[in-house]
Amino acid sequence: DYYSSIFIHLGAHRTGTSRLQKYLLEVQTKAGSQHYDFVVPQVAGQREQPDHRNFIKKYLKQHARFEKKYLFFKIFESKNLKKIFDNYVEFLNPKSKTLVMSEENFLGQAFYAELPGNLYPEAERNLRAVRSLIGLNIEKIFLSIRPYPDFLISYDIMREAYFNRGIGLANLSNWAHGEILGWQKLVEVVRTVFPNTVIEIWPYGDITIERQFSRLTGDSLSKVAQDLTTD
Repeated sequence: DYYSSIFIHLGAHRTGTSRLQKYLLEVQTKAGSQHYDFVVPQVAGQREQPDHRNFIKKYLKQHARFEKKYLFFKIFESKNLKKIFDNYVEFLNPKSKTLVMSEENFLGQAFYAELPGNLYPEAERNLRAVRSLIGLNIEKIFLSIRPYPDFLISYDIMREAYFNRGIGLANLSNWAHGEILGWQKLVEVVRTVFPNTVIEIWPYGDITIERQFSRLTGDSLSKVAQDLTTD
């Protein structure tokens, strides 16, 4: 109810989200930006910016709990949801009629080792919470993606580097044998949750697997493939 128009950029991870978010932070200092509210997470080099992710995490968790409860208990859970929502609105401090938001974590974790081929398994649950939080005045959703194998490798390397929790090459190979649902499935999920909203797809990146492999290992992918005796 605070905004008449809302534009949301959904990740995915490793698709240039940090660069876009830095750009939005730059835009909000320029003339004309008073007509928009920009909400982005903290990004590299911008740690002084207030971070809304703690509110998002709390709301997603509470909404998931709310959906699991029986009708009687939903009354109590909805009060907790309302409290988080009110705190979030106070944090945002709406000033204009248009909201521009960029957030990759709305989609949840990109993949789990035990679910080969199922990209963003938490997306539908999380996006239902987002719809509950933000409302129905969403004018357009932007979904950025990148070539599928490059995305898998880049995301796993990022998780290994930041959290020491990559799923590893062995599990990535399971993904190669699994049914690849990928971006098509994710778009279907977004369409299910937001059936009347325009979805615009942003392809990102032109890095090939061969270049990525060579950059990381110093080896030629084609030479390594020729040397292998197994699939």
